Amino acid sequence: MKISVIGTGYVGLVSGVCFTQMGNSVICVDINEKKIKNLKQGIIPIYEPGLEELTLQNYKNQTLHFTTIVVDKSTIQAELDKRGLDIKFDVVSNPEFLKEGAAINDFMHPDRVVVGADVNQVRNGIGSDNRIGYSFIYPGCGFGEKLDGKTFAVWGLNFKPEADDMREASAITIINELTSRGAKVIAYDPKARDEKIA
Repeated sequence: MKISVIGTGYVGLVSGVCFTQMGNSVICVDINEKKIKNLKQGIIPIYEPGLEELTLQNYKNQTLHFTTIVVDKSTIQAELDKRGLDIKFDVVSNPEFLKEGAAINDFMHPDRVVVGADVNQVRNGIGSDNRIGYSFIYPGCGFGEKLDGKTFAVWGLNFKPEADDMREASAITIINELTSRGAKVIAYDPKARDEKIA
């Protein structure tokens, strides 16, 4: 199968490399020309156990390719119609459930593959994935509107244990909401302590 992966960040690069390892021909696309140039030279932008070896092997075998793209804001089908092209294609969205430090294993040996279902079936499917569990699916209790003078301690800022990555960490959302309501927040994380909270 021929697959295009848009973006060569953590999820995109790991996914693209693993798809080639499964016997597919993959083109990894990114708007960052320097990143693409480095990947073509064997310079891998992230560390993930086994990723460099698999990337170099599949690039050498010419089953993995890297290129840049100019992003058009129109939808794919509308753009094809505008150009008078009749190209059959499938779009598959692969949700990100890759643990840093175990991403290749997570991708190659998924606990579940969700193809399509109603939201309650998806919730049950996601919850039964042992990397996620049911405890992350339902919201917790609230604190009310006015928090002036109250102090909250937040232990753990990153979005996964044993990582320093704070992208989209729920702790940041909570801290921002607490402070916007007048609360004082004392936060600590042994791994992410050098990161800044936006």
